[in-house]
Amino acid sequence: MGNNSEIQYAGGGRFWWAVVVVVMFCLALASPTIAIWAGYQNTFAVTERRDPAAFPGWPSDAETSREFPDGCEHFANDNFGLRSQLVRMNNYLRFLIGISGSDRVLVGKEGWLFLGAKNLVNDYRAITPPRTSAVDRWFRRMNQRSEFLTQHGIDMLIVVVPNKHSIYPEYMPRHVTRSGNPGALDTLLELRPSRGPNLRILDLRPVLMAKKSDYRVYHRTDSHWNALGAFFGSDAIVRTLEEKYSTLSPLELSDFEFTEKQLQGMGNARMLGISDLQSESGIYLKRKFTSRIVTRDELDDYHPVRTEVITTNLHDAPSVFIIGDSFLQTPKVYLEQSFSKTVTVDRRGRGFDEEFILQEKPDIVIFETVERNLFQETQRD
Repeated sequence: MGNNSEIQYAGGGRFWWAVVVVVMFCLALASPTIAIWAGYQNTFAVTERRDPAAFPGWPSDAETSREFPDGCEHFANDNFGLRSQLVRMNNYLRFLIGISGSDRVLVGKEGWLFLGAKNLVNDYRAITPPRTSAVDRWFRRMNQRSEFLTQHGIDMLIVVVPNKHSIYPEYMPRHVTRSGNPGALDTLLELRPSRGPNLRILDLRPVLMAKKSDYRVYHRTDSHWNALGAFFGSDAIVRTLEEKYSTLSPLELSDFEFTEKQLQGMGNARMLGISDLQSESGIYLKRKFTSRIVTRDELDDYHPVRTEVITTNLHDAPSVFIIGDSFLQTPKVYLEQSFSKTVTVDRRGRGFDEEFILQEKPDIVIFETVERNLFQETQRD
């Protein structure tokens, strides 16, 4: 009799355990729908940087009938409950073992994150040389600009900000190897004496490579330089121009108060959806001296660089017109303290606007570009 009770009890235990497993399995399957009903799924995956696909609408003819299945698939994929959380979890687990969850980001050593764009990685590896047509267009365009400015008594300086890959190759993933061949910037520098003898190109790689032994000059979780890297870059620009314009007064690092603050992971970490799981030390330079700026006029808010006209009390200093990209944002706060007037323009906005340049009558035009985008603008030629 006792044995029968034990058998019945054991059988009942197995039954209820099976019920629990089935219920948990059903809840797991239903959790995406429950999350949507509860309002928990209220944001699209942070890695997408786009709006989720909308429901395609019911088909009304043969063409929309053919497109309907694909539209439904895109809608279901983008609006799946808990998508953001699942993508984030997947990316973080992959990050922990050194694998990226996005082809736009490379997971390097010691938690360093790099942009993974194909053109950037190809240039870093330098397996094949830059296309001859791209090099030809670049020299043609820059020579034309230089000639135009020279005719109007304006100097031109081309400033190339290095890729993070170029300054910190020791943190790149082991599988991304270099061939030892010259990349795009090295090719331009090698050809400049014969193809653009009047072009002045300031390569900031040597400056930043020299400083990185004492300071971190790029963000660990972003592709951009930090405040220190931008300061050293702007200092190199001013000191290069000082050779001709003696009234320039370069700033010193001692003119600023150095502070650090822990920040959430930045751009590359956000693309993986793990910015709150990766932090880095943010570096700030706070000005100790009184600002020399007298007026600041904003002409448009084109992003990332606004068109601004900034004047200072440095009446004897030269004026500068800077055409740049997102890497101009941080050094701008240092450069504008050294010139009598600084005009900033986004190269993808107004770009090389001859009429606007002549209107502002600068002494110097600086064309700033990050290394990875050297040929980007001339692709339209």
